[in-house]
Amino acid sequence: MRYLSFLMLITSLFMLMGCGDDNEPQETELRVVSVSPRGGNIGLNGFIIVTFSKKVASVTIMLNGAPVLAKTSNNKVYRFEVSIPGEELECMNAGDYREYTMNIEATDEAGQSLEGFTPLNFVIVIPDFWPPRVCGVECDPRKGAVDVDPEEYTEKLIVAFNEPLAEAEVLSTDPEFDFTLNFSEDRRVMEVRFLNYTMPYGTEFRITVSATDLAVNIAEDTYWFITMVGEER
Repeated sequence: MRYLSFLMLITSLFMLMGCGDDNEPQETELRVVSVSPRGGNIGLNGFIIVTFSKKVASVTIMLNGAPVLAKTSNNKVYRFEVSIPGEELECMNAGDYREYTMNIEATDEAGQSLEGFTPLNFVIVIPDFWPPRVCGVECDPRKGAVDVDPEEYTEKLIVAFNEPLAEAEVLSTDPEFDFTLNFSEDRRVMEVRFLNYTMPYGTEFRITVSATDLAVNIAEDTYWFITMVGEER
């Protein structure tokens, strides 16, 4: 008998706990619970996630007034990719950026509109997709120069790049060409210093540089020039 009474008591408690869920207040106001990330810098092709307080019937997410395609699985959490139109992106370089303001318009299933959302500001930074290359006009001698006087380059050459390098390797088909490499402080300029090497007259001097930039883009580029005709030293 005592066991039966105890069982009935436990059953009653579970019933009371179950009824408590029905009495909990339901969310009535449509609001944005969170945005991640909440403004600031974001990489190209990164994602922004918007979470609402309740299911929405319609939503429009805009960057600088232009709607973006947002995906959802439950009509509460929306996710979209930040991008830049292809024709605009084509003309941009690594490190360039675009500033965007994000705004949201939404309506819940009862027709109530989203209110009180403060627009957020984002900066989309263009990542470094492009490999480094020799910047010929900043080299000494200039890349592709002709009639270069070897007497003016008895100790070193200067090879400049369009961006800082993490590392570089220089290759030459001349078995006599021996050298050391030194980088400038910003690692954009490489000093090729000769070791017991004499620049010959009347020849095409050519080296291949295998370079890696700070974003681990790797490329091979050629640096060359032609020396003037003269008597060998």
